Amino acid sequence: MSEIALEKNNVKKKKMDSPIVWVSKRIRLARKLINLQFKLNNKKIKEGFELHSIQNVEEEDQMYQLRYRVYCEEYNYLDPKNYPDKREKDVYDPYSVHFVILNKNNSHESVIGTVRIIRNSKVGFPLENNFKIDLNSRNIPRDSLIELSRLVIDKKYRIDNYMLDLVRELYHYVKRFKIEYVYSVMDERLFMPLQKMQYPFVKIGNTTQYQGSTTPFLLKVSDMENGLLKENPKMYYYLLEGLEDRYKPNFAKD
Repeated sequence: MSEIALEKNNVKKKKMDSPIVWVSKRIRLARKLINLQFKLNNKKIKEGFELHSIQNVEEEDQMYQLRYRVYCEEYNYLDPKNYPDKREKDVYDPYSVHFVILNKNNSHESVIGTVRIIRNSKVGFPLENNFKIDLNSRNIPRDSLIELSRLVIDKKYRIDNYMLDLVRELYHYVKRFKIEYVYSVMDERLFMPLQKMQYPFVKIGNTTQYQGSTTPFLLKVSDMENGLLKENPKMYYYLLEGLEDRYKPNFAKD
């Protein structure tokens, strides 16, 4: 998902590419956009894949390995030397709810995507612990606040927009547990496409070097619902798919 906006920018700016490279980029971008529209129209996760909260030790272990590959090897956000077992984990994991996407098409099921929801706890939130924020967080009820973190997809599967499946699962979680505010620390790879799709994340602090060049944001869930319904209704009704009626906003029950 986050690559779509970057691809658009690259196609516009890099005019020195050879004709073959230029055509290849255009084809790749077109395929991504087609896949995105297909997902929004069909709504269900691709056959052979499954999304759920962590169910066993094996899934948890694969999740940590995927996070290591993305954060330590691919993007170099974290120093691999700090994770000699090639499993990226931290102090917030025990206080988090973890979701994974499984590829069940192979004899050995594999985790190809994950995200975590960090709940309020004695260790606090990474955003508050690592950024100076322009926000009086005391005005936000702590039980209605979460932090979205470690939203990653294995690079072999990004073209199919599985990140949207994780975003929808996050939305269902916040509705079922009456969450109204969402913290998130993001770089441009994630923020720009979410902004283009009308997710109203508000910047609440300066960009700094924290797991890459990242910026702290806050999302108010009701603002997101109203904004998506007005500006991107196809995306919003995609998020509603599978959510029980009793948790839907009143304007979505009609």
